[in-house]
Amino acid sequence: MKKKVTKVGKRAARTIRLGANRVRATQNLGDGFRRHVLSSVTIAANQIIRIELPAPSDRRVISGGWTITQLTNAFATDSYPETPSLWVLYISNPTNSTRTITPYLITKRR
Repeated sequence: MKKKVTKVGKRAARTIRLGANRVRATQNLGDGFRRHVLSSVTIAANQIIRIELPAPSDRRVISGGWTITQLTNAFATDSYPETPSLWVLYISNPTNSTRTITPYLITKRR
């Protein structure tokens, strides 16, 4: 897991890159599509985090998503394909509690 800091407006966002070794489960969706469930990461109170979700080498990213613990506010400030093989999520935790994020990635065979 690679960590770095990226500027987001006036705030810094901690970056976590979740490689293939962080995939917990993969589901074949048919027609070359797969859903990958990645290892959970924590986000501190009042923090923005950048999560990089690279596709396996023989695949392209289609979409990314996430779920977060506790039924209170959280926001995806950005969710986009940065390259054909990298999906990026920026998640904001505006609460006073540390929480856990589980990211998901949809890919398609090249």
